[in-house]
Amino acid sequence: MRRLLLAATMAALVSCGGGGGSDSHFIGGIYSGVLGLVLNDCNLNVDPTLSVTWTVNQDGNEVALETSTHVSYEGTTQGDNGFQVQHEEHGQGCVLATSINVTNITASSGNASGVGGVSCGASPCLVGYAGQVSRRS
Repeated sequence: MRRLLLAATMAALVSCGGGGGSDSHFIGGIYSGVLGLVLNDCNLNVDPTLSVTWTVNQDGNEVALETSTHVSYEGTTQGDNGFQVQHEEHGQGCVLATSINVTNITASSGNASGVGGVSCGASPCLVGYAGQVSRRS
């Protein structure tokens, strides 16, 4: 079950795609890129890279990210040039949580990381990807 839920987490990151911050900079736009595998303590056979495309909207400090398959993430800005968003699902006694963080956002790029975690009882595990994404407004 844990492997199935983690596969769903990674699918959300592929199709995509904290605390408060400042609304002094607009960080919305279309983000896309290829992220590389940096963490796999679930010991799953996952792809070493993920292609992502995310639509990001901002209203003050609130941020909404939508993937190309319409999975929605919500979160907040982080400082003047970043954001963090989360998505969580519950099913069959397990929790599937995904977090996406983009930092150092400029007019044309940002540094992205995504972590998916599955907890089915006492043995949670994580899979994570990171890399640079391009941005267009």
